[in-house]
Amino acid sequence: MPQQSDDNDLTITTVSAGAVASVIVAGEVDITNAAQLSGAGRSALESNPAELVFDLTAVTFMDSSGLGHLVRVLHAARPVPVRVLVTHPSLLRLFDITGLLGAFDVQHVTAAPSTP
Repeated sequence: MPQQSDDNDLTITTVSAGAVASVIVAGEVDITNAAQLSGAGRSALESNPAELVFDLTAVTFMDSSGLGHLVRVLHAARPVPVRVLVTHPSLLRLFDITGLLGAFDVQHVTAAPSTP
């Protein structure tokens, strides 16, 4: 069953379907709400998925605190692979300049694949 959390400019929905747990994020991620990412990721891992997907295709901004919380989930998820979907070039650049493209399976997509 989907779980949803709202915080002004951020919406997070978690969905488990088969072997994949998805965390669908929309809005802006910054220091005021970034902890919700790691909370949602850890919650999604409770279903023991074979893969965890962070769908950031509807995220318009993310600062380093958001990235830090994603890294926390990456460490908690091991050995479960973590895939990240992005559409905005600024997010792709954030993963690239921090050297995290290889740590996460970051995929640049042209359209949002998930709907909450």
